[in-house]
Formats: sequence, structure tokens, C-alpha cells
Amino acid sequence: ITSYVLWVEAGFLLLPLAVSVFSGEAWLPFFITAVLCILIGGALHLVPVKKRKMHGRDGFMAVALGWIALSLTGALPYVLTGALDSYVDAVFETVSGLTTTGSTVFPEVEHLARSVLLWRSLTQWMGGMGVLVLFLALMPHLGDGAYYLMKAESPGPIKSKLVPRVGGTAKILYTIYIVLTAAEAVALRIAGMSWFDAVNHSFTTMATGGFSVRNTSIAEYQSDAITWVIVAFTFLAGINFSLLYAVVRGRIRDALRSEELRVYTTIVVSVTLLICVCLRVQAGVPLGESVTDAAFQTVTIMTTTGFATVDFALWPTFCRMALLVLMFIGGCAGSTSGGMKLSRVLILWKSLVRE
Repeated sequence: ITSYVLWVEAGFLLLPLAVSVFSGEAWLPFFITAVLCILIGGALHLVPVKKRKMHGRDGFMAVALGWIALSLTGALPYVLTGALDSYVDAVFETVSGLTTTGSTVFPEVEHLARSVLLWRSLTQWMGGMGVLVLFLALMPHLGDGAYYLMKAESPGPIKSKLVPRVGGTAKILYTIYIVLTAAEAVALRIAGMSWFDAVNHSFTTMATGGFSVRNTSIAEYQSDAITWVIVAFTFLAGINFSLLYAVVRGRIRDALRSEELRVYTTIVVSVTLLICVCLRVQAGVPLGESVTDAAFQTVTIMTTTGFATVDFALWPTFCRMALLVLMFIGGCAGSTSGGMKLSRVLILWKSLVRE
């Protein structure tokens, strides 16, 4: 399984490799890393398998080893391109990307090569839905063991499979993920972003990771159209993907009956209104600007994306405390967002009420 994961990573490395070639940048670092992934994966693939039936703990171990392998090899392009001198810093940046945490060791990013910026965004997109889920979608031949991999890798608790076969479920999830990413890239381009910026920000928006190709994040563009496009797609990224699949299949009522979705929407709308009023009354921010800023920061913070259009550290205390609470709650189970997930918060709340 780890060998297949490394081969999948080698496939992703071809994208920044192509960008480096067309942009006249150093392409050898990405080529070397891809070759290393293929060779290491090939060596692991030759190791004899003593036990082919996978159980729960095997799934957790496979996911852990897969992520470690991805982190250690994915750090190489940063060092080989000279973007970072320290391999430890490179591993930090890679892990931050793959886990969609969004912390960074780069004080500025605009000086980086376009290929490095793309790889940085790709690490978040790979980690958003999970590389192991992509592996299941591409090579669903594990039988019952696929369920344990899916359970160990998926973002949030799994209630049921979308279709009988786990590989089919993985394909559906990644199809939705890819379509939404492409739709956002087009929408951002129409809103005024360059294609390169639009693609990178669509990767990190749908992954709810927050890496940007601009030093000042989304504030760089000073565009309400771009801001609202990101609000919409970040909100969608925080919804359980199984509900999005239900909507695609025409089962809109089933999706609307989801308690988690109703609570998620209620929290986003309520906190947006409260922050908007607070900004208008306490900080004197114009109404239109307060609505836009409140909606953007509420959605991006709750989904743990972390984009910024303003320095919200300067906002009134109530606004900052509200955003802090949202950060811990997170989005829906089965979404790419971080935090505890609303499903767990609801379970905790119901348990407290019963007690």
C-alpha cells in the first residue's frame, strides 16, 4: 500500500514538473523526487506479503506509514530547488500542507518559483480528501480491507458507504472534489484572478488548507467578487461530501434533513450576523464591508481554511472570541475541514443534555 501511495505522489509531481518546464524554471528537482518515489515504491512493492487479509489495525498502520512516506519524500522539492535550506523546515512545510494545517516557514511566498508554489498548493489538495482515498479510487482491489483503509483515512466518522463497493465510494468522493475544484478555478478566473492564482487558490480552498500564492492572502486582490466566490466554495468544502452527492442525485430533501447541515448553516449565518453587527456598531465599519468581511472570516475560520482579507486581530474582542470558538468546532464530518467536526460536537452536546 505504501508503494502505491508513493507512485500516486510521483504522478502528482508531474504537474509542477510540467510547470517548471514551461516556465523555464529548474525541473530537475521534481524529476529526481518523482524518480525516487517510483524507485522506493518499486522496492517496497517487491517485499513479500505474508498476510493479505487486512483488519482495522492494519488500516491504521498503512495510513500512518503512507503519510510518513509522503511527508519525507514530498519535502525533497523544497530543498532541491533551494526554496528552503533546511530539510527539517521542508518536512514541516510538507506536513503542514498534507494535513491542511496551513502553518508555514516562509515569511514571504511571492519570490518562490511558480512550480514550488504549485507543489505547495498540491500538497494541501492531496491531503484535503486524503491520498489513501485517491489510491482506493484508482486501484480498488483490496476487497474487505478497503473499508479499513477508508475508515482510517477519511476526514471524520463514516456512517455508511455511498455505494456498495468502497472503491466506488472513493471515486464518487474524488469526482465531487475535482469538479468543485475546477468550478472554483473557473469562477475565480472570471472574478479577476490569473489562471495560475485561481488554480492554486482553488486547490487550497477545497482542501480548506489556506496556503496562498500571495503574501497578504486574499486581501491582495481587494475584490468583493473573489471574496464571495471563496466564501461559497469554502462553505461547500465544509459540508459532508455524502450530502453533496445526495444533492447531485436529486435527493435534495434527504440532504436538507441532515441535522449536522442545519446546525452548520445556522452557526455560519448567526455568527456572521453577530460579527457584522459588532463591526458596524463597535468599530464603525461600513455595512457592506462588515457583511463581506464577517461572512468571509466566519466561513474560512470555521472550516479551518484560514484565508484572510483583513487583520482580524484588530477586531473587537467579541469578534475574535467568536472566531476562536468556531476554529475548534470545525465543519461537518466527511468534509475536508478541520476542527473537532460538528458531528462530534452534537454528540457531546446531546450527551451533556441527557446527563
